[in-house]
Amino acid sequence: MYHHFKTLCMEKLLIIDDDVDMTFLLHNYLGRKGYHVTEVHTSGSALDYLEYNQPDLIVCDIWLDEMDGIALLKIVKEKYPSMPFIFITAYDDIKTSAYALKLGAMDYVTKPLLPEEIAAIIKKALDRNKSVKHVDAASFLHKMPDYFTGASESFKKLERQINLIAPTDKSVIIYGETGTGKETVAKEIHKRSNRSDKDFIIINAASLSVETAEIDLFGYSKESALVKEGLLEKANGGTVFIYEIDKLPKQVQTLLMEAIKEKRIPTNGGSNYEDLNIRWIAGSHENLWHAARRGRLLDDVYHKFNDYSIDLLPLRNRKEDIIGLAKYFMQKANEESGKNIQEFSPEVETILMNYIWMDNVRELRNVIGKAVLKAQSDIIDASLLPTEILPSKLSYPPANGGCLA
Repeated sequence: MYHHFKTLCMEKLLIIDDDVDMTFLLHNYLGRKGYHVTEVHTSGSALDYLEYNQPDLIVCDIWLDEMDGIALLKIVKEKYPSMPFIFITAYDDIKTSAYALKLGAMDYVTKPLLPEEIAAIIKKALDRNKSVKHVDAASFLHKMPDYFTGASESFKKLERQINLIAPTDKSVIIYGETGTGKETVAKEIHKRSNRSDKDFIIINAASLSVETAEIDLFGYSKESALVKEGLLEKANGGTVFIYEIDKLPKQVQTLLMEAIKEKRIPTNGGSNYEDLNIRWIAGSHENLWHAARRGRLLDDVYHKFNDYSIDLLPLRNRKEDIIGLAKYFMQKANEESGKNIQEFSPEVETILMNYIWMDNVRELRNVIGKAVLKAQSDIIDASLLPTEILPSKLSYPPANGGCLA
């Protein structure tokens, strides 16, 4: 049985967890915040609900009955690629949570749940989703965070590279681990180019299905009667950032290269053509030369995009930037939460410097954002940091006392 909290709010939340008591508490707390809440307790019930309903956001425990939350996330992303998905997880499941972020989850929250924390994370996710300009079900344009300039030699080199390549129309490949900021750098290149007043569109090639990729990019296909405005037509004059371009189906790679070489794209279902004028940027965590050698990427595509390449180092290899980034994210979190946190304790700075940031800048941003949210004074101390980043000999009780266990 689905339980609904009826409100006038149009924002619908689906909570998936087999802990009935916790979902009841979450249901009532979030209902009082003005959300329309549905709670289910099994993955099967969640799939039944999603068959005929589309919530605005999903909150899901990472461990369920018949299937785990990761498997459910994959199914949801196939049906609703842009659906915000937040995981509930235990401290010892952080690696699994990081993997979920790579698969498309927007955030995670650890038990015991702080009501204010999960409400703030939900609001932030919904606000971000509202700011996304959905050009179709599988790709989007959204405002990137402001660019941060670090103090390390690698950041200084990056600045020189961006300033060198941005004013040109050269294609760029940006390499880096997940969370290192490939998307942010691509946006900054666009911002400093002569196309900055035009659209910056992001295409996640891995989220484009074989059946719809051609329609998504070009607006039509010979196998389908569907005609719409394709992504390339939408992006014309601006910049396109393609992530995991080697995941594009081969026939679509071929069509893309034909359009680039001929400098034109079909419109109105192929009955007309318009000139193609796009700046191309690709992002990858894997060397695309190897992808081409292994047959996943056409040689022509690789050479077209490889006018210039930028390598982003993982955060653990540029420790000089950690505190500067942390302070930057603290100020961003202050703006979002209306707080005025001033500094980190010396102990916190030591912890941040010594932790191995496997999910890179994105993980640091999440840690600082949650700490700011929980802080009750103008300083962040170690009790506000998640347990998983603390040295094993340290342990602190949850900040602010109250929680949803």
